[in-house]
Amino acid sequence: MSGRLFITGDTHQYIDIKKLYSNKFKIENDLTKDDILIILGDAGFVFNEDSDKEKVWRYWISTKPYTTICVRGNHDNPIAISKYPIINAYGGKLYHIENSLYYTTDAGIYNFNGKVCLCINGADSIDRDIRQDGVSWWKEEAITQNQVDNAINNVERYNGKIDFLLTHTGGSEVCHSLGFTPMPSDLMLDKVINTVDYSKHYCGHYHKDEYISHSERVVFNDIIEVR
Repeated sequence: MSGRLFITGDTHQYIDIKKLYSNKFKIENDLTKDDILIILGDAGFVFNEDSDKEKVWRYWISTKPYTTICVRGNHDNPIAISKYPIINAYGGKLYHIENSLYYTTDAGIYNFNGKVCLCINGADSIDRDIRQDGVSWWKEEAITQNQVDNAINNVERYNGKIDFLLTHTGGSEVCHSLGFTPMPSDLMLDKVINTVDYSKHYCGHYHKDEYISHSERVVFNDIIEVR
């Protein structure tokens, strides 16, 4: 029997991780490493790789009873993540960070406990003007045309249809619905959204828990079990 699959939004390392404390995510004691929790970007476990505090939180999450897989957001360090070993798992390739903590590769397609999931990494930082290039902001954070092309090509082996599209940013429709102006990465993501046939699209980034439509869901504090 396959494990269970959960999805939640940004944790920002210690800032918004309280939703995963055992007194809030109470069913964690019923879970095993066969069960997967997906964080939809800005997990913050790989931001400043020399930070002792970061290492503590990586250890903390990797010793939870379940497996944690992070889509990369704009507040995850793409350069540092790319230095970690890539392993074959869940039908795709993952960056192995520590024990049972992983990050998705760009345009990776995975079978997460019976659900075919396409993961698109990246988003644009609206506050990059006050951040330091290469320290707290990276130009590699954005969704690129290359990632879009790879995503569309990768989905072809599933006859163009997947179960879940998992992203950090949401695309133009999500932005407009929430009152935000789409950014370049959203326009790139639109090319995937308008091409790939999926049942549900889950994204983080906006610090809201809200349905945009029957197929589009923004996630922040909620922890959703999907079947």
